Amino acid sequence: MEKNNNIISSFQIATLTFFLTCGIFLGPGIFTIFDLIKRDTWLSVLISIIILILPIFLLLYIVNYQPEKNIFEKNKILFGKWGGILINFILTVFAFFIVLIILWDTCCFAITVYLTKTPDYFISGMFALAALYAVTKGIESISRVSEILFYLTLIILLFIVPTLALQFNVDYLKPFLKDGLNPVINASFAFTAFFITPFILLLVIPKNKVKDKEKYTKYFLIGTILGFILMFLIFFIIPGVITPEVSSLYVYPAFFVQRKISVGGVLNNVENIFSMHFYFNALIILSLGLYFLKKYFDHQFNIRDNKKSFFILIITIIAIILIKIQIFPNVYTNINFLKYFFTPYFALPLLILILIICIMIFIKKRKILK
Repeated sequence: MEKNNNIISSFQIATLTFFLTCGIFLGPGIFTIFDLIKRDTWLSVLISIIILILPIFLLLYIVNYQPEKNIFEKNKILFGKWGGILINFILTVFAFFIVLIILWDTCCFAITVYLTKTPDYFISGMFALAALYAVTKGIESISRVSEILFYLTLIILLFIVPTLALQFNVDYLKPFLKDGLNPVINASFAFTAFFITPFILLLVIPKNKVKDKEKYTKYFLIGTILGFILMFLIFFIIPGVITPEVSSLYVYPAFFVQRKISVGGVLNNVENIFSMHFYFNALIILSLGLYFLKKYFDHQFNIRDNKKSFFILIITIIAIILIKIQIFPNVYTNINFLKYFFTPYFALPLLILILIICIMIFIKKRKILK
């Protein structure tokens, strides 16, 4: 499996970060935000800038501590052997469910839009195997794929955004704050949770594995800002083109709005082609998620045999698919989970765990200074 291809560039960190920001918004994630707030989604996104400062700062604080080590090794130093084992296990459970959610979203989108009669487990298996193959080639290969897909995504967006912007009607967004400020704030917390949660997957990459590591923070922030701009454009343009009411009716409003795209007045019905960038997000986040799980198993069980590591990942993928089918039997269970449970019972506990790790880093540094 992975040999020495574990050195990446800071620009590739930016591309990985870019795709992570968009991952959970695929399909039901976008619909959930529209369902929460409808008309003022764009305002919720802007407010989330303030909320995002804390988790981004905490993540960078962890990255910069013991830069030669990944998150599993850092936790062993901070919490001791058994405390580190517990914290690492909890983080891995979070990563496991991030992979599960993304795989479910991707499958559901493919079945709903393209492959209506294809079994769920077959599509899940194909996506998971594609991500698994990337993992076997190492983090460098995952990052190179991310870099290529980043450029392809920009090309696709250069067609989508200007074309839809010409059809934008600001009157569709009026009146502003029709339902007051509270729903906007609530939706901003949900947006922040969807946006920032996958970032924990980056903690598996030691900062010293970035060849121009002094630029890590800069490119991390560039990728975050680009992802934020894209998500703002999505939540601003979609209701301005098809109205907020219609946006909240479709489970995949980003796909539906692309039906209005016309390239040069000649090429119509290109939404199937342009929707490929949805799968780019899924492939990168699935690959990085499985890489996170691989590193956990390798570290926890001291696995050096590539065949063993590959076998454990296969078992993990099968478990993810089986659990996914059981807990998310249809699109509405996933929507309810994202709407009512994801922020308070998933994202918030994860943030608290990240905060605890940062507090331990602070205490450890103070002891060293003394």
